[in-house]
Amino acid sequence: MVDFQTIYRKCSRANLLGEPCHVLQQFLDKNGSVLIVTDHTVSSFKSIEGYALQSDACRAFFPKQSVEELKASSHLHYIREQCLKVDFVTPPLMKNQFLRQFAKAIETGANLEKVAEEFCLENV
Repeated sequence: MVDFQTIYRKCSRANLLGEPCHVLQQFLDKNGSVLIVTDHTVSSFKSIEGYALQSDACRAFFPKQSVEELKASSHLHYIREQCLKVDFVTPPLMKNQFLRQFAKAIETGANLEKVAEEFCLENV
């Protein structure tokens, strides 16, 4: 079994994440790895560029950006931070438009409890 966590840590410490995939491939080859590295993009809420690493038995994905950078650039992170200010837990399948409006109301409101109460009574 391939220890992808250790490999990711080594690549990160060598500042290789974000480099072209052939640079990562050369680094892994020098360290005795039998992995094949290709560019890959994961698309869900947001496209995340990275590398697909393939061995005979398993496959992994390493993002080119750090997890902290990915979190900071996400509108979902912003919405989460705003909702935490009023102890609001978002139910599953809540519309994105509602969440954005709610987060903006929290950010610009003075009395956060009142903002949360009024917004939820009007929209939920």
